[in-house]
Amino acid sequence: MFTCSLDDLIIKLRNFPVHAASESNGSQQAAVSLIVVETESGLQLLLIQKAHRKGDLWSGQMAFPGGHKESKDKTLLDTAIRETHEEVGIELHHDTCVAQLTRCAPLKRRLPLLVTPYVFASSLIPSVTMNHEVSDYIWLPLDVLTKHDYLHFQKVQFDQGVVEVPGFLLPSGQFIWGLTFRILRSFIEIVEPDAFFIKDESQRR
Repeated sequence: MFTCSLDDLIIKLRNFPVHAASESNGSQQAAVSLIVVETESGLQLLLIQKAHRKGDLWSGQMAFPGGHKESKDKTLLDTAIRETHEEVGIELHHDTCVAQLTRCAPLKRRLPLLVTPYVFASSLIPSVTMNHEVSDYIWLPLDVLTKHDYLHFQKVQFDQGVVEVPGFLLPSGQFIWGLTFRILRSFIEIVEPDAFFIKDESQRR
């Protein structure tokens, strides 16, 4: 059961301050936005489904709004804000960003990419306008992420063959796995540390 309020969430995230993430090891830089809103039924988190596009490693997958840093972005926080507006039409601001989570990278070595997740908090659900990069979106109740019933293993096709990976299988049939699943796991372990969660490092991609 997810018992955290928006104020509680902000307090629990205070040890993860927002700062200018530095470049590292020549990797490409990207940023994503975890947008948390408070509703009468509890906290919800925005997830998008990427459109099917040839050559996109995340084609068709569930993800957070975000993307690669561009030269016009002064910081990775600027990247998260810009990419979110481009993909889903939501105007985020620096003062609504409440935390910067630990950077992570796809475990495929051929992809030198570091992704910085930023958490934004709002008491209102913003309207969503999807661009061509997004095929669908959901406001996911955070309570779902703490329940054993939604943890699932699913077969995914990789270059080296079919691999069974862990993730969240939603009632809609959408499957959250890979990098997005890892970011969600780290987020939930911070704000609801007693929640049931897979700990096995073999789940990482």
